[in-house]
Amino acid sequence: MEFYREVLGGKLEIHTIADFGSPDSPHADKVMHAQLDTPYGHTLIACDADGQVERDHLDDQHRLMWPR
Repeated sequence: MEFYREVLGGKLEIHTIADFGSPDSPHADKVMHAQLDTPYGHTLIACDADGQVERDHLDDQHRLMWPR
């Protein structure tokens, strides 16, 4: 996400699993939610997936695909 911020600009927020109240989790340093709001009006979101999520879709134009 930091790469995309460098390329596209905008405001980046990154929150880890520890930030959401699980500092003792073995995955505490993994990203629970990252969001980049670009100056062009686009929003990119991401998280560290553990392979359990197959896919999630936002709408017909924006789709997030996770590896199976």
